[in-house]
Amino acid sequence: MGSGPGKNLHLEFTSNAQVIVSANKRGVGNFINNPGGYPVMFFQSGTSVVMNTTAGVTTGLWFTYSALQPGTATVYDGRDGAGNISRVSR
Repeated sequence: MGSGPGKNLHLEFTSNAQVIVSANKRGVGNFINNPGGYPVMFFQSGTSVVMNTTAGVTTGLWFTYSALQPGTATVYDGRDGAGNISRVSR
């Protein structure tokens, strides 16, 4: 939606996704030690966030997450959580 700084990575998130920047990086977030010092994404409504990529994923996907309660990350080969569950390597 063009709402963030930085380059266009052709990613789309559901409307409940929110991002915050650490106060150490001139933002308002009250957290430290996030991987790479990047902003963090969170959600306060709903039970999940869906990320779509308009160009598809061709080489790989990497992310780090933490949670106050158990959770899962599932990767599908279709838009909006549709299609087949993609193979996940650990």
